[in-house]
Amino acid sequence: MRLEMFLDYRSAYSYLACHRLRQLDTEIDYRIVDLARVMKAVNNQPVPACPSKQRYSALDVSRWAELYGIGFTPNRLMFESMRSGQLEGALLSRAGLAAQQLGVFETFNGAMLTALWAGDDDIASEAGRSQFLERHDLPASLFELSSAQAIIDRLSMHDDEAIERGVFGAPTFFVDGEMFFGNDRLPFVEARLKGERKPGMVL
Repeated sequence: MRLEMFLDYRSAYSYLACHRLRQLDTEIDYRIVDLARVMKAVNNQPVPACPSKQRYSALDVSRWAELYGIGFTPNRLMFESMRSGQLEGALLSRAGLAAQQLGVFETFNGAMLTALWAGDDDIASEAGRSQFLERHDLPASLFELSSAQAIIDRLSMHDDEAIERGVFGAPTFFVDGEMFFGNDRLPFVEARLKGERKPGMVL
């Protein structure tokens, strides 16, 4: 069966889900998107637009992180940089696509998710990005490649595909075309991969 995952590094639930998926013996087709563009296109509102939802999400993610045995300390520097416009959020998605092109996605994916949700890396500055790449033994050209027109076009194509297929948030999974939304739906994803319709229920 084919498992696809639509994700954005700015999604805390993508951070959780990627950790869980690494424990599955399944090939995953990671489809990175600019979640802000996708949500705007489908008239969905990001969590920060609703303060009460944002407060609850922080509590909810911390519970899941504790359950998974992983850290959860959102990188204030990076989020403040995105809010101020110093760091373009879509750059992270484009960097993920560049990592795929360079054949270092697995390393980059884990490192970037950790940097944003359980680290203190400075991705807003050129010096900070260089240090990040060096620390994780990633190609020095990665962020430069993320600005290439081919990468920009590929991200736009992924966004359009996500919108066409009904994606409204991240993470979203497809198992042989069947859609599942959210980290908390992973038991259903795992069951479907086993040929079951529901967890513990065989067709």
